[in-house]
Amino acid sequence: MTLIGQLSGGRISVNDGVKPYPSRESAYVVLDGELDLSRRDEIVAALPAPESISGGVINLASATYVDSTVLGALVKFRRAFINHGGNPESLIIVLAKNGPIRWAFERTGLHRLFSVAYVERLPSPPEEHIAGR
Repeated sequence: MTLIGQLSGGRISVNDGVKPYPSRESAYVVLDGELDLSRRDEIVAALPAPESISGGVINLASATYVDSTVLGALVKFRRAFINHGGNPESLIIVLAKNGPIRWAFERTGLHRLFSVAYVERLPSPPEEHIAGR
């Protein structure tokens, strides 16, 4: 797996060197903090081109807020991934076991649409998963 983007604390670092994935490898993206309309373009930029990956993980375990705009962007990404031949079971969303993001996914039914892995909330992503570090 390759990290293509890290969105943290209002800043985004995208490693353009791994887009697109010529070997259709898996991607790993961490999105944290408040994920809302004001950051939608940054979040979309952090996601890989759906046709260039064989699967991936979108880690939202450290996110503190998500609005419908961002949830919609994730659904659109999933749809594009499937339309390009991706297996929806190989696209995994990581959520904190407790918290507002899990509640949003359950309230909207997205926990049934995505493959979801529940984890204890980490204070920040592991250092080796942050692009450019």
